[in-house]
This record gives sequence, C-alpha cells and structure tokens, in this order.
Amino acid sequence: MDSNMAQPTTPATAGPEMSSGAKMIVNLLWTICYPITFVLWHIWIAILFVLKMLYLPIRFLLQPLVHFARFMLALAAMPFQVAARFETLYIYLGVAAIVGLIGGLIVAGIYSILYKFLDLETPPEPARVRTAKEYRQEKQKQKLESEQSSLFSPRLLSPATLSSGYGSLSDGTRKGSKRSLLATAIMEEEDSEF
Repeated sequence: MDSNMAQPTTPATAGPEMSSGAKMIVNLLWTICYPITFVLWHIWIAILFVLKMLYLPIRFLLQPLVHFARFMLALAAMPFQVAARFETLYIYLGVAAIVGLIGGLIVAGIYSILYKFLDLETPPEPARVRTAKEYRQEKQKQKLESEQSSLFSPRLLSPATLSSGYGSLSDGTRKGSKRSLLATAIMEEEDSEF
C-alpha cells in the first residue's frame, strides 16, 4: 500500500501523542460502544426497510387524495396568481391613494389655520326663549286656525241631518249602552249624486 494514503484512525492505530492510559480508555470505550452502535445501526436499517415496505402501498392508496389536495391548493392559489398580474396597477392606485390622502390632509390643515387666523368663525346664536305673552298669542292663533278649519268641514256643511247613533263611539249617548259591536247597525252615507 501507498504510505501517503490516509489510514483510518482506530484505537489500535492512534497516534503516538496519546498516553498509555488514554489509549486504554479509548480501547475500552471502543470495545463497549462498537457492538452497541453496530446493533443499533442494523436495527435502524431494518426499521427503514419495514417503513419503506409500508410506505409504498400507503402512497399508492393515497395518490388520489394527494392529487385532489394539489388541485385544491392550485385552485386556492389561483386568485393570488391573477392578483399578481395586476401588481403594477395595485402599486399605481396605492401610490395615488397615499398622495391623495396626504394632499387632502395638507389642504385641510391650511384651511383650518386660515379659518382661525382670519377669524372667520361666527359664534352660534343663543336659543331664543319665548315669553309668556308670545306663547299665549301662538296658542290663540293655533286655536283660531283649528276653529276655522272645523267650520269648513264636510260634516257641518252637509244639508242632511245626522241620526243620533251616527256619532263616534265616544259620544255621550253611547257611553251608557252595553250592546256589543255585533248588535249595532252600521250606518251608511247616502250618495244622491251617483
């Protein structure tokens, strides 16, 4: 063998820089750990083999579900793909909105400063309180208007006389009666012109 090639380092071929006590500890650890790691390595390989054997049929059975999930993800991502095509439009409209907001805030600030500086603010008029005389005059005017409108009502202008039972249910003649609504007669107006 070529002496330039690197040899694997084992406890037996360890360099001369190790002391004899250290060599003995390394040899002891190597003898204990090597069989354990050898067994664990082969157990790991066996577990992977069993998992691979189980994975292949499970993967085969789950293929329709996997394809359906991929389709649903592609379908859910489609609006974002469409939105990505309009990215420049979003940027343009976003910048326009920001510029508009800043411009509006500047104009509103200048307006409020000038409004206060030029003293354009007018104090609100205090609420006018009516006197007792004005209140009585207003009530009298409303009473006169209601009397005038009742004079021209069709009931008072009709030439036919009304029967005693034609009035409202609150008339004094009806207050004492104990008859039910089914016992009372419904009076109809006479239409002479039609």
